[in-house]
Order: sequence, then C-alpha cells, then structure tokens
Amino acid sequence: MGEAAMQCFQIVAAGFVTSVNQIANTVLALLNHPAELAKLREAPGLVRGAVEESLRFEPSVLSLSRMCKSDTEIRGARVSEGQFVFAMIAAANRDPGLFSEPDRFDITRQQSRHLTFGSGAHYCPGAPLIRMEVEESLRALLSLPRWELAEPTLSYAGSNLQDRGPSSLRVRFPAA
Repeated sequence: MGEAAMQCFQIVAAGFVTSVNQIANTVLALLNHPAELAKLREAPGLVRGAVEESLRFEPSVLSLSRMCKSDTEIRGARVSEGQFVFAMIAAANRDPGLFSEPDRFDITRQQSRHLTFGSGAHYCPGAPLIRMEVEESLRALLSLPRWELAEPTLSYAGSNLQDRGPSSLRVRFPAA
C-alpha cells in the first residue's frame, strides 16, 4: 500500500475511533461525576468547557510515538537519531505544574492547555471535528432528563497504550 493511501486510511480510522471513544469517555466522566453533570444541566452553555475538560481528563488517545530525527536530549535523557519517543498524553494532561487539582474533573476549569490533540506541526487536523461531534452529542443527550449506567462494570477494548474507550457503554434513560 502506498504512503498516501496509508495516510488516508489512518485519518479515516483515527477520526472514527477517537470520536466514538471520546464521546463515550465524556459521557462516562459526567456519569461518574454527578455534580458536574448537574452543573451542565443547569447551565448548558458549559458544554464547550465540559468537552475540553473531558479531553483533558479522559482523552481517547493516551499516547503518541515519534521517531527522533537527530540526536537530542529530553530532560537529561539522551535520545539517538532513529529512536522512538513514546509520550504519554494522559500523564501530561494531569501535570500538577500545569493544572491545579489535576485529578479533579471540573467542567468550569479555566486553564485548559491540554495536549490531547498534540501541538505544533503534529497538531491533530481532526481536532475541530472531534470537538464538534462531542459537543453535539452532549447537547442531544442533555435533552433527555436522566441518564444512568445500565451496567456498572466496564471493560475496555484492546490492550494498547494509545486508544482508550469502553468496549461498550450501556446507558439507561429512565423516565423522570
């Protein structure tokens, strides 16, 4: 398969898997933090903040790898040309040096410089689309009066350190 065809396949596959997982991770984060869900229900204008916080708190992409183009040093560690660097996005998004109370899910968080979509030349070209998909999914779900987990135990698809999302997320919408 040619390089261009492989890139097209990767963009389509990455865009689908990450969106599905991010929607599920966002819903799950809200269900696991009912006070934040209540805030969102009271103020639907917080949808964008809820999406950004879920991208930081429960990203669907946990890590990325890059090949080092030249010998370099990263925080005292020597990396040779041709070696792979494996960066944990999820860990960077919980850096206490960047985020106050990084392990707290807060849809009103003011600083949201998360690295879920990378940065610089490697910034994800699908970031605006994923944000829009998650926002619109949340808006649709907020039109339903109640949601709750139908199965409290979750399993996660695959066992890799790159993608993260539940293999299924069964949610019930009981009558009010």
